[in-house]
Amino acid sequence: MVSTKKWSGHYGRRSEPVISRWVCWGLTAEKKCDSGFSVLLGHSMGAATVMLEAGAKNLMDLSGEDRFDAYIALSPQGEGAIFNAKSWSPIQKPLLSITGTRDDELSGNSWKHRTQPFKNMSAGCKWLAVIDDATHLNFAGLGFSYRTEKYTIEVIDAFLAGINKGCRAPTSLKSLQGLYLFLESDL
Repeated sequence: MVSTKKWSGHYGRRSEPVISRWVCWGLTAEKKCDSGFSVLLGHSMGAATVMLEAGAKNLMDLSGEDRFDAYIALSPQGEGAIFNAKSWSPIQKPLLSITGTRDDELSGNSWKHRTQPFKNMSAGCKWLAVIDDATHLNFAGLGFSYRTEKYTIEVIDAFLAGINKGCRAPTSLKSLQGLYLFLESDL
């Protein structure tokens, strides 16, 4: 198993057992886990990398290799310098996007701009989670981020478990106050 010691930030310190489980799901392209299932997760510019690797077309003429089984984007970018409205339609594999209602972009766009990838992807196992009052830095473990961290961990865990169950979300997630979950089938 890959060591979590390299994983920095508050999530790594407070949630090491969960992070270890995610690492075992295969958070590496080198397939260092025995699970045979790999996931790429990124926040902010890392979310742009996730989208590129998953197959999103972009304005920078970069291309990914789609080497992972599923993708998770925390605070993904909407239309702008990297992506246009049609960028995300080529993504075929399961993808979870997570944002918060105070996760505004540096460009001045509101958090709703970060929901554009979800709304413009092709059909399939696609989830969008919106956490009430979560800021961009809360997803990095800064500020009053406990609830953001807790909900992010619960949603990611459910997403990974749900991939093999018809991409269904457990009803327990839908009852968490301040968490809004949308599946591709909700559109």
